[in-house]
Amino acid sequence: MNTLNTLNTLALLEKVNSMNNSGTDSKKDAYNSNQSDKSYEMLKKVLVKTDLIANKLDSFFGAKESEIKSDEDIKEYTEILINIYDKVYDILRTLKNEDSNNTMAISALSNIKTKLENEMKKVYIVIDEPFGKPFNPRVHKAVRVVQVKDEDSNIITDVIRPGIYVNDKLFREAEVVVSANN
Repeated sequence: MNTLNTLNTLALLEKVNSMNNSGTDSKKDAYNSNQSDKSYEMLKKVLVKTDLIANKLDSFFGAKESEIKSDEDIKEYTEILINIYDKVYDILRTLKNEDSNNTMAISALSNIKTKLENEMKKVYIVIDEPFGKPFNPRVHKAVRVVQVKDEDSNIITDVIRPGIYVNDKLFREAEVVVSANN
């Protein structure tokens, strides 16, 4: 997403927001208008942050391999990628868990997340999002357990923070929510 696309999206949001706010007569319409304004402002902030992240990634990935010379450069590059990935993952997870309709922001951040994962694979950094898989204490860290009545015990029901492998070695355990029978 480039700045021009973001500006066009924001202009469209302005138009939709003004159409939603026209003719508010009752208290219910005023309440809905206020909620719409809050959603609009949040979405606007997310789109601007998404655009900034996308621009930073474009310049970051534009770095030539020849610029990465030492083990220290590789370590720094790895840490930067993981840090950016974690921020994108957290924002995306938050947006998906909200009740509001943020499809544009979710789509933009999903694209950035995919781009990051592809770039990370090029330098042997692999993301482990084990949702729906059996819990493995060697590579997963259970941060919460939810009780279930059915037979789906010991299954990962949510990924709080994905695990990371660097050069096929576990770098960070996935932080997960696990199901357990009563």
